Amino acid sequence: MLASMGAFARNANQMKYVSILPANTTATTNSAVTSDAVDIAVYKGNAAFVVDFGEGATNDCVNIVTLTHCQTSGGTYSNFVNIAGDSASVTTSNKVSALTTYPCNLDRLHKYVKASYIIHGANSTGSACSVILVAPMKSN
Repeated sequence: MLASMGAFARNANQMKYVSILPANTTATTNSAVTSDAVDIAVYKGNAAFVVDFGEGATNDCVNIVTLTHCQTSGGTYSNFVNIAGDSASVTTSNKVSALTTYPCNLDRLHKYVKASYIIHGANSTGSACSVILVAPMKSN
């Protein structure tokens, strides 16, 4: 019996992930691409949004992902900040691939989240990006 309880305890906060911005989403200069609303109500606690930027098209580009949240899927979305007070915006510059995390406590977020991806800079087309949320599920 104790052995089975130990196995449960190890898996109690098993991390899961959900795609917020699909893999290889591309944007063009100064034209944002925004994900669909994703319901995060089944996730809990400390989590991380993982942003994967592909290589930029030029040396002078800036890639920006902004995370927003809302109580309803079709409502007005607003930026959020994590407990450290960091804005929910992830940026990388130039022709660099980057994997970046944005940590947050999901108790601070509304039920729905979206990610917007935009590129600034001359001839900055074709850069790819994806965003996933990694968090434990409430049922675990």
